[in-house]
Amino acid sequence: MEKRLDMVSGDQYSNVIMSGQITQPTAAKLERGHIPLYYQLEKILRDKIASREIAPEESFPTEQELCNQYGVSRAVVRQAFAALLQDGLISRIPGKGTFLAQQTRGHRILHCFNSIEELVELSTQATNVIRYKGLVTPSKQTASLFTLGHGEKLYSLRGIRIINNNPVCYFAINLPAEFAGFLEDENLETGAILPIVEKKSGLLVQRVRQTITAARARKNVARDVGLEEGDPVLQFERVYYAANDRVVEAGTSYFHPDRYHYVMEFSHKR
Repeated sequence: MEKRLDMVSGDQYSNVIMSGQITQPTAAKLERGHIPLYYQLEKILRDKIASREIAPEESFPTEQELCNQYGVSRAVVRQAFAALLQDGLISRIPGKGTFLAQQTRGHRILHCFNSIEELVELSTQATNVIRYKGLVTPSKQTASLFTLGHGEKLYSLRGIRIINNNPVCYFAINLPAEFAGFLEDENLETGAILPIVEKKSGLLVQRVRQTITAARARKNVARDVGLEEGDPVLQFERVYYAANDRVVEAGTSYFHPDRYHYVMEFSHKR
């Protein structure tokens, strides 16, 4: 008897025809490093959903099939499934299997950063809608970060970051005023802004300090990310330092809490 396997891992396995029983193709094993295995598997499944490699009428691979494909335990697979279930992307029907949900909410962007490069990678996947750019008088706290003198200004960029057609966050970025000269003519709507700043200024970011707090959406933030004024948001404050602790960028981003999920993993010192 001939059976067709429509959804398997990797483009090279698409539309494989096998006689007799279906055997699961071998997929690349997940990397056992800093990035959690369940996060890697979750991202793979999200990508398959986004690309429609898994169609609505098809069932997901079983837990055991995913364990075999990616060399992980059932606990890892269940963690990945749990995140997709929480976001309404899949549904589980007892006795039948796991399927794409018929009506899905907007994707929650899940991230686990271990380097500046990974932090920048999120922005490369986004589209920026710039609401304002120009010189501003900073707050005393921000002026102190940049060691500004009385009356000195900063160059500010404010706008919305969009991923998968969803407004994910409102951002307000402050940069040294002298950067205005090379940023005014740059296309800042696509990709990350930091690599442009590094390339044009010749200053390489050495470290980033990030503070995450819960806040309430102000009127302009709520309007731009699809919330009501006063709704809770995730407030990210980031300061980017070059050599000698020179601040090259300081900004605040306000993330829609249903569209962004920040994950950190800890382990014992060895």
